Amino acid sequence: MLRLKLITCSFCIMLLAGSAAFGNGKLKELKFEWQLVKGVIEYEVTIKDKNNSVVFKKKTDKNYIAFKLKPGNYTLNIDTVTKFKKKGPSSGWQPLN
Repeated sequence: MLRLKLITCSFCIMLLAGSAAFGNGKLKELKFEWQLVKGVIEYEVTIKDKNNSVVFKKKTDKNYIAFKLKPGNYTLNIDTVTKFKKKGPSSGWQPLN
């Protein structure tokens, strides 16, 4: 299992599907899970491709998200919204390949 430690935030992201999902050229369903952050009510997950184009963006109140990607090089960022409806800590862009 691949674990990415976030720089700005105090939670971890785990790629549950593993890096083998990118090996055969087909769309694969991946699931990310992270530790809950105290005081956060919403997470916004954004994934960009190697051209810096957004290929996935979704908000969730859960500490996990599932999505499908084609093989390639991607970066991932998770932004947070606090219970006061203000921007909370962010993961910073992390490589996902």
